[in-house]
Amino acid sequence: MGVQCSSHNLAELENLTTALAIHVYALRLLDEVDVLTAPGEYWFLLSDRISLLSQSVGDLRVWENALRGERDFNAPEPVQSDES
Repeated sequence: MGVQCSSHNLAELENLTTALAIHVYALRLLDEVDVLTAPGEYWFLLSDRISLLSQSVGDLRVWENALRGERDFNAPEPVQSDES
């Protein structure tokens, strides 16, 4: 069974993979720090990066569900007119 991917979803996938690459890069930089001499900010950065990575993984799962449901991921809400 094939699923078509809209150009919107392809662009969103590119954004998600870029975010994941940034998380990996940041974690690699943090991995190079000697934790025994790391300042307090190190632990904040590590915790923050892990939180952002977790959020990105959740976004990727939502993107996958949108793709399987043939919907656009993070599509702008349609504007409703006040004329009823």
